[in-house]
Amino acid sequence: MLADGRLHNHLELYGLNMIVHSRVADSRKRGHDVQTWHESHPNGRPYWYQLLPPLTKEDAVVRPAPPP
Repeated sequence: MLADGRLHNHLELYGLNMIVHSRVADSRKRGHDVQTWHESHPNGRPYWYQLLPPLTKEDAVVRPAPPP
């Protein structure tokens, strides 16, 4: 479902009989970048998920090591 790169909320994914947090954790273990966030809403806090495309060498940011 997340392979389309679009935003999906937890209710949409639960509707497919998915245990969302487990699937997201498994995807991250396989190296996928799944972004997750929630927003305030009067009817609850919807959680949103999106699979981001892999970074290319041109996209990657080289971060220096932290000071000792």
